[in-house]
Amino acid sequence: MTRRRFLGVLGGVGLALLPGCASGDTPESRFRGALASAGVGIRALSAARGGWELEYLTTATTTDGLRAEARTIALAYADHHPEGDHTLGAVAIADAEDALAAEWRVEAAWTTDGETAYFDRVRETTDAF
Repeated sequence: MTRRRFLGVLGGVGLALLPGCASGDTPESRFRGALASAGVGIRALSAARGGWELEYLTTATTTDGLRAEARTIALAYADHHPEGDHTLGAVAIADAEDALAAEWRVEAAWTTDGETAYFDRVRETTDAF
């Protein structure tokens, strides 16, 4: 192993051991990772007062498609939101011809309602699906 490669490996190990430096160690990074794994195209995810604001790209051309994407995102949020009062505001941005757009929100407190009731509450925040 060359000296440069060896030092690069050591540098990577050192960064991984520093507190707060490992990827995936915050609720936001875990949420972002879950969305990426599900194929959700994140345009922006930012911290807002008491929550996150998500803009994601959609190619859904039906309300069923929008609903399925929202369910995926809402379930990822349920798994990875921070403790305490927290919300997620979501905006689906049409990214294809005839794609639909939507706005909806989630409150962390709803995640204890059970999956069906939880998503029913999400659906109540929008007319899009």
